[in-house]
Amino acid sequence: MHKTTPVFIRALAVELGTIIGAGVLGLPYVAARAGWGIGMLYLICLSVLVTGLHLMIGEVAVRTREPLQLVGLAGKYMGRVGKNIMSVSLFLGSFGVLLVYIIGEGTVLSALFGGTEIMWSVIFWFFCTVILFFGLKLVSRIDVFLSMGVVLVIVGIAVLGARFVHFENLHTVNIAYLFLPYGSFLFALMGASAIPQVEEIVASRQVAFKRVIMTAGIIVAIVYALFVTVVVGVTGIGTTEVATVGLGNALGTRVVLLGNIFALCAMMGGFLNIGIATKRVFTRDYHVGRTLAWIVTCSVPLVLFIFAARDFIKTLSVVGAVFGTINTVLFIIMYWRAREKGDMPARSFQLHHALLLSTAVLVAFLVGTFLTFFR
Repeated sequence: MHKTTPVFIRALAVELGTIIGAGVLGLPYVAARAGWGIGMLYLICLSVLVTGLHLMIGEVAVRTREPLQLVGLAGKYMGRVGKNIMSVSLFLGSFGVLLVYIIGEGTVLSALFGGTEIMWSVIFWFFCTVILFFGLKLVSRIDVFLSMGVVLVIVGIAVLGARFVHFENLHTVNIAYLFLPYGSFLFALMGASAIPQVEEIVASRQVAFKRVIMTAGIIVAIVYALFVTVVVGVTGIGTTEVATVGLGNALGTRVVLLGNIFALCAMMGGFLNIGIATKRVFTRDYHVGRTLAWIVTCSVPLVLFIFAARDFIKTLSVVGAVFGTINTVLFIIMYWRAREKGDMPARSFQLHHALLLSTAVLVAFLVGTFLTFFR
C-alpha cells in the first residue's frame, strides 16, 4: 500500500490540477446571472457526462500499446484526417485555455498586490514557463501541493463565508441567461488532456487508473458546488467575473488572501498541466525536439494575450463550447474505433452502457454549443 498510495495521489493531483483551473473562478458569475439552481443543475449533469467522457478516453489509452497523447491516439484510430482535425482543435483549444489562465491570474494578482493586470499576467506566464521546461515529473510533484491547496482553501472560504450567505441570493432565476452557464461550466470540468499523463503515472494499472478518473470527478463536483454556493450566496447579483475579487471585497482581507491563494493554486496547476500536455503532443505525437516544443507551447498564448483577447468570461465560454464540442465528437469516434481495433484488452476498465453514454454526451455537447452561440 505504501508504494501505491503516492502514485495514486500524484495521478489524482495531475487530473485535479488539469480540471480545476481558471474556469472555476467564472462559475459563480454565470450561476448568479442565470440562478444558483440552474447553475447547480448544469454542474450535476455536466459532471456526470464529462466524467463518463474521461473514462471513455481512459479506455482508449488502456487499449493502446504505445504511449501516445490525444493527437497520436486520434491518428492511430482515425487516420491522417482525424489526426489533423484533432491537432487543430486541440492546439487551438489548449492555447485558448492557457490564454484564459494568463488573463485570470493577472486580474487576481493585481487585486492582491496592486500594479497592472498586464504586468502580473506576464510575471505569472514567465514563472510557469520556467517550470514547464523541466517536464512531467516536476509538474506532477508540484501538483500535489497545488491540489491540496485548492481543496483546503475552498473549505476555508466555505467556513468563513457560510454565516454571510443570504439565502435569497440562491433563489433567483433569470431565464434570459438560461444558457449562459453552459460554456463556462463545460470549460471548468474538462480535463481530457491529462488522461495520457495519468495512465503513465499509474503505469497502466487499470483499476487505479479508473479510480483516479472517478475520484477526480467527484472531488471536482463537490469543490465547485461549495465555491459557487458560497460566492453566489454572499455576493448575489454583484458577483464579479473573477469571483474571488468580489468575494474579497465583501468579506474582508482574510477572504481576499484565501481567495487569491486559491486562484493562484488553481490557475498555476491548470497552466502547468495543460502546458505539459501540449508540449508532450509535440514531442510524443509529432517528434518535435523538447526545447522547440517548450518554446512553441509557452510563446503562443503570450502572443495571443498581447495582441488578442483579454475578456475572461467570453474567452471561457467560446473555448469551452467550441473546442470542447469538437474534441468530444472526435473522442467518441476514437473510442468506438479503439474498441474494435485496440492493441490491448481493457479488462477491468471496459465501460458498461457505452452506447447510451456516448449518445448522451454527444447530444449534450452539440445542443449546448448551439444554444451558447444562439444566445
